[in-house]
Order: sequence, then structure tokens, then C-alpha cells
Amino acid sequence: MWQKLDRIMAGIGTVLSVISVGIVVILGILQVLFRFILKVSVPWTEEMMRALFIYIVFFGLILVERENGEVRTTMLIEKLPYKAYHVWESIVSLLSILFNVLVIIGCFQAMKVTNTTLSALPQISMKMFFYPMVISLPLMVIYQIYHMIGHIRKLSGKPGEEAEA
Repeated sequence: MWQKLDRIMAGIGTVLSVISVGIVVILGILQVLFRFILKVSVPWTEEMMRALFIYIVFFGLILVERENGEVRTTMLIEKLPYKAYHVWESIVSLLSILFNVLVIIGCFQAMKVTNTTLSALPQISMKMFFYPMVISLPLMVIYQIYHMIGHIRKLSGKPGEEAEA
């Protein structure tokens, strides 16, 4: 069951990341074409590219969380005794889950009160900046729960023995 869910979530992260990067590349080419070849200023391309970079970051975070590959310093943590290490990692996972749940709640609250639009594209709401978070953060929470369960299972096992996750 987990492998199927993992494949679906990784597929979502990959597809959405690739689409976002592709659109940014197309918009960048259009911006160069309009500005330097046609000598026409098209400010909406730059604004959309800026917005899509947020999409790239949050959709890419799904894949980073899948590998538990966030940037962190683990030199001292890895020196902890086996059980202390897994207790620490479980606590960090729990705090990450709580943080992301709070951010999700905040996104929905901010979307309720946001009623402005992009300056160059008045037909597009500023709510678009919250959509990647609403999509990616729940998937990240699922991966964080998975990693936390893995550490808790390792706590119940013996050092050197890998518990099945």
C-alpha cells in the first residue's frame, strides 16, 4: 500500500515540478523574444515567472521530503546513542509535521482574506501563491509521518537491526 501511495505522491511532485519549470522556461524565452527582438515590454511574463518559482520550490519539496533530504547539520546528532538518535529524529519529525499543519491552516486563512490581484495581470488573484503550498504541504506531512514511524519502529528494535517500514 505504501509503495503505491509513494509512487503517486512522487509522481505528483515530479509532474508538477517539471510542468512549472517548463512554463518558466517558455515564459523566459517569450520575455527575451518580446523585449529584445520585438522591442515590446511585457511585464506579465516576469511576474508569472516569479510566481512559478514558488511553485517549483514547493513541488520540489515533495521530492526532497520523500528522500528525507532536507538540508541540515547532523554531525552531532549522528554521534548520539542509537535510541537517543531515533528519539531525536522522531521529535524533529513531529515538530515538522506540526509546523506544516500550521502553515496549511495559515494558507487557508490567508486565502480567505486575500482579494488583491497581480499588478500586471489583474484577472489573476494573489491566491495563486498559496496553491502550491495547499498541494505540497499535505504530501510532505505524509512523508514526515512515514519517516517518524520508521524511527519509532527502530526504537522498538535492537541496534543494527533494521525494522521494516
